[in-house]
Amino acid sequence: MKFIGGCNWKGFFILDKEDGTQVLSEKYKDQDKAPPEDAIKTDEKSEWHAIEHKLINLITSGKELTLENLRAASIINAECGNSNRFLKEPGDEKLKEGINVGLEYLRLKTPLGSKN
Repeated sequence: MKFIGGCNWKGFFILDKEDGTQVLSEKYKDQDKAPPEDAIKTDEKSEWHAIEHKLINLITSGKELTLENLRAASIINAECGNSNRFLKEPGDEKLKEGINVGLEYLRLKTPLGSKN
């Protein structure tokens, strides 16, 4: 697995560069829409980017994809081209969206009929 990802003020995506498997968070799909006037874009993006890192770190570690493990996963990703210093620990609502993206990724990677 070799991941890249991206985020905006609404959500994030991950992409496995080895096979092209890509999963977007539900609201990331609306990224062309302008943020509302009262959106705190910096904080929102910082949390989504942190989840992107946490999810990639958790998936590549081989640990079970649970809320507790995602919460405990590191927000630091040494391969990220962006600075890690602006990242913010996400709240549970955003972590749950991270779990949804991770589960969808794992579903796409598991062949039909597999017991894994």
